[in-house]
Amino acid sequence: MKGIGVGCLAAAIVMLSFALPAKAGDPAIEDPNGLFSLKLGYQRAGAGNGDQVINGTGTPGIDFRQCTNNNCGGNPLAETVIFGKPGGMSGFAGYGGTQAALPLGHDFGAQFDGELGGFDALGGGDATLHLFRGDPAIGLVGPMVSYRALGDAGYLRAGGEAQYYWGNFTLYGNAAYQWAHDGTTLTVDSGLVGCGYLAYYPIDSLMLLAGGGGGAGEGAGFGQIEWQPFQQHTPGLSLFVEGMAGTDSSAAAFAGVQFHFGAGHSLEMRHRHELPLRETSCGVEQFRQVGATIFNIYSIE
Repeated sequence: MKGIGVGCLAAAIVMLSFALPAKAGDPAIEDPNGLFSLKLGYQRAGAGNGDQVINGTGTPGIDFRQCTNNNCGGNPLAETVIFGKPGGMSGFAGYGGTQAALPLGHDFGAQFDGELGGFDALGGGDATLHLFRGDPAIGLVGPMVSYRALGDAGYLRAGGEAQYYWGNFTLYGNAAYQWAHDGTTLTVDSGLVGCGYLAYYPIDSLMLLAGGGGGAGEGAGFGQIEWQPFQQHTPGLSLFVEGMAGTDSSAAAFAGVQFHFGAGHSLEMRHRHELPLRETSCGVEQFRQVGATIFNIYSIE
């Protein structure tokens, strides 16, 4: 029933996007364009749902037998064996990414965001497709679908999003349903999710962004700073830092560089006329490590 409801919501957003009367003004996307990015930093998965403790006798994996109701009475503890890695998985992380946008007539556009990388011996990445109707003077609305994976766990999201421009501010929000699948080391839950942020441009070459989101039992706050240091000489180059802190001790911090190819506006103009949707760390908090399995082995006389 939840999947049907989200499907109806996405269909309604598509119908609304196409049914609204045409707006005068600049096209939703001026020209085909895109960027490449590289970011390096630190990432930590959620600590998980706690460890599983099993009390019994024998050797785990050979002849281990759990005591009735997990209670071995007053028998002496002989040995404790832990399978799995307790605590949150963390370490140096690196990702390479791309974004590309394409006009679909005057009022419509499409944007693709993709990223590949990983941390702590886990490979990962994400891909998102946005279809929208937009006006660079007002905002945009449309459906989106995304997939994110880390190790052998991942989730698929489908829903809708909207963005509104007010002076030098950009207000963004989305809502979707998340279909998840667990891996051997990480777990993800299914459910309703959402994400939103507020971006501010104190000057047209600097963006300050803050937001949050979550769902399916997890949540996080995140922020970004992007700067276009050589607007006159190399407008395609920008530098950025970003961070995320979420539930179950999930966290991430990165510094990176990206090069935009295309029309080459200032940063604020680029984010409204060329690549209107920002790539953020919303959704990274969904991955939690599977808790370790602790075998308490008792000597039963």
